This record gives sequence, C-alpha cells and structure tokens, in this order.
Amino acid sequence: MRSGINEIASSCVNGVKNAWKSYYESTGGSWLWAAPEYFITVNIFNELSRLNLLVELESNVRNCVHNASIQYPGRYPSSLNLNGRFDVVVYWKSGLLRGILEIKMMRGNSLSGIKSDLQEISSFLKLASNKNSRMQFGGIVVYTDFYEENGKAERVIERRLNNVFTLGREVLKGYKIIKQRKIKNIIEEKSAWGTIVCIFKT
Repeated sequence: MRSGINEIASSCVNGVKNAWKSYYESTGGSWLWAAPEYFITVNIFNELSRLNLLVELESNVRNCVHNASIQYPGRYPSSLNLNGRFDVVVYWKSGLLRGILEIKMMRGNSLSGIKSDLQEISSFLKLASNKNSRMQFGGIVVYTDFYEENGKAERVIERRLNNVFTLGREVLKGYKIIKQRKIKNIIEEKSAWGTIVCIFKT
C-alpha cells in the first residue's frame, strides 16, 4: 500500500471517523467530545499502521530532534518543549524521522491550544530544514462537534475548520499545505461533527 502524504492525510481522517463511530456505538449514543483526546490518537495510529511506514505514539521531542538528524547550535526555540511529546510520529523504514502529527479536540471556538501546537510544529520543521535531515512533514488533526437546535450546526463546524486552516496557513507560512476534511451532519440529533487534517510539507 502506498504511503504518500495524501494517503497519510486520508488515514488520519479515517482514524477520526472510526473513533467517532466506535465511541458512539459502544456508549449507546455519546459523541466523541466526551471521550479523551487520546482515543482519537489511538484510532489514527491504527489507521496509519496499515500503511507501509513505521509509526510511534507519544514520542519524546528531544528524541525526535535526534532522530531527525537536526544539528542546531545554541538554545532551542521557546515554542519547542524538548521535554514534551508529539502525539504521533512517522518514520522512514531507515528509522529516520519522516513526520510529526499533533491531535487536537476542539470543544469550543478557541484556537489557542491549536495555535500552540502549530507553533511547535513550525519550530521543529525549521530546525529540521538542514541538509542532513529527511523530515518531510508536520501536521495537525483537529476534531470538533456542535449541537444547534436551529439547524446551524453544520455551518458552525465549517467555520471552525476554516479557522483552523487559516491559522495554520498564517503560522506556517511558506510550507505547502495538504488539506483534507470531513463534515458529518446528524440531522436527527440536530448536531454535526467535523475533522480537518493539515499537513505542512517541507
């Protein structure tokens, strides 16, 4: 099976879809907002593992710096938490780092947590821009849902996903963006959910 950037993005979307379906059915109707964010991450990991690549969960940022063959003199950017972890990390078959992914549950309209993740992705990609690194991408996956009695849920979801994309384009200027998204309107529950995957290619 191919494992290009578009296939990786599609697998992330499928991971979110699987997470929503599984949680909804297993809980008897609870939506994904009630689940821990990690549940989405694991489902995305499972989908990515079907591709012809190596995947890891909760990888230490400091180790990722080493595995990306980053050579950087002096202090690292403050937006890069070396003691933190990236949600999902993708490797080449050689063991060198290929890409990093952050997964976010957007429970309201605030973009602050998403912005922090995007800034960290940006800092890491800039560090990995040297000739020795084989880093190919950094990406973010965002899930959100909304209940609206007046039938506006789908429009709210679309606006939120557009805001995520706009913010990503602002924070990571100069990178090619591969974007995939899905919006699902559940009419009988007067609700909608959506997900967007933004992968920033070096």
